[in-house]
Amino acid sequence: MGYDPDEDDDTQYQSLYVQAREQFITGTRATVKRDLQRAKLSNQRVYIVSNRSLLSITKGRKLSPEIIDEFELTKDLLEEARSRRCLVVGATSHRDTPVDEVLAPPAPRAVPALPAPRAVLALSAPR
Repeated sequence: MGYDPDEDDDTQYQSLYVQAREQFITGTRATVKRDLQRAKLSNQRVYIVSNRSLLSITKGRKLSPEIIDEFELTKDLLEEARSRRCLVVGATSHRDTPVDEVLAPPAPRAVPALPAPRAVLALSAPR
């Protein structure tokens, strides 16, 4: 009874893997939702990620086909950073910036000019 790898031509394994993966994802999201409700917190996005997969993304390495939410997390982090640091041309607030519009870097800040040096002291090593 149960799974026997010696009697499988890989189709049974694939079927069981897909079912187990979906059950894991669904169960994890449901558990987090229930725990947030119990803590009287608003429902939030849940990212199911592997630290190895996130490291592979940041290092530009080949990814495992088993990733779940790593790309969504990376995309959302970059989008959040962009929304805080970039403005649409003509926008007055970072929060008013739509995602799909052309972006421009924030206006440069004025840098105060340094005073001109009064004297230059040159030191040389003794000979």
